[in-house]
Amino acid sequence: MKKLFENMSFVRKLIIVSLPFVVSVTTSCIPAVLGGSMATGVVLVQDRTAGQKFDDLAIKAKIRERYFRKDVNNLFAKIKVEVANGRVLLTGSVVSQEDRLKAVRIAWKVNGVREVINEIEIRNIQGLEVKDYATDTWITTQLRTKMLFYQNIKSFNYNIETIRGVIYLIGVTKSKQELDMVTAMASQIRNVRKVVSYVKIVSSMDYPDNDNVAAPYETKVEKVKAVPLKPLVAPKPLSVKEVPIETGSDDLDEFDD
Repeated sequence: MKKLFENMSFVRKLIIVSLPFVVSVTTSCIPAVLGGSMATGVVLVQDRTAGQKFDDLAIKAKIRERYFRKDVNNLFAKIKVEVANGRVLLTGSVVSQEDRLKAVRIAWKVNGVREVINEIEIRNIQGLEVKDYATDTWITTQLRTKMLFYQNIKSFNYNIETIRGVIYLIGVTKSKQELDMVTAMASQIRNVRKVVSYVKIVSSMDYPDNDNVAAPYETKVEKVKAVPLKPLVAPKPLSVKEVPIETGSDDLDEFDD
C-alpha cells in the first residue's frame, strides 16, 4: 500500500490526503470567504454536491501542481488557490504584473475552470513604475466598465491584465463575435498600445476543456475592425483605431495531465 501511494502523481496524492476534509463538509452549504479575500469582500458560496466538491478539489490540486512544476518565481508559495463550483479565487502577492498575468493564465489552462477571480496583489512598486501602474489600472477599469454595458458580452469569462499599455485578455468564450467586440472596445481606450488575446473559443461553457481547444486565430497583427454592437445603453459608437491585435503564443502548453 505504501509503495502504491509513493507511485501516485502529485495531484492524486493531494486529493487523497484532502478527502477527509471533503467528506466533513459534504452537508455544509454555508457561504465561505476564501483565501485572503476578507479585505476585498470576495465571497464564493459553497452550495455544492459531494461530486462538485471533489471536482473543485481536483481543479485546485492541478493548479497548485502547475505552479509547482512551472516554477514561475515561486508562485506555488506566493499564491493561495481556492475553488468553488469551478470558480477559482487567486490571492497572495507577487513582485510584478508579469507574474500576476502568468498566474492567471496557468489557472485558466486547467480543465473545468469556469471563472478566475484575480485578487493577487503586486508589491514593491517603486519610482517611475508607479505612474505606469496607475495608467494600466485605469485602462483595465475602463475596459471592464465598457463590457458591463453590453448584454451579449459575458464579462465574467474574461480576465484583463494591462502591462505598460498592452492589454492581455485571458479566458474563454463561446462566440468569436463576442471576442471581436471585446478586442475592438479594448483598442479604443486611450493609452492602449496593443491588445493580445489568450482567449479560447469553446463550444460549451459548462466545464470547458481549456487545454485542448485550438487557438481561434493564427498569431498575427492586424488593424482593428469596428464590430456592430448591441448595447443595453447606447454609448458612443466605436471608431476604427490602428492598434495591433495579436493572439498570444502560448508557452504553457507543455503541461500534460
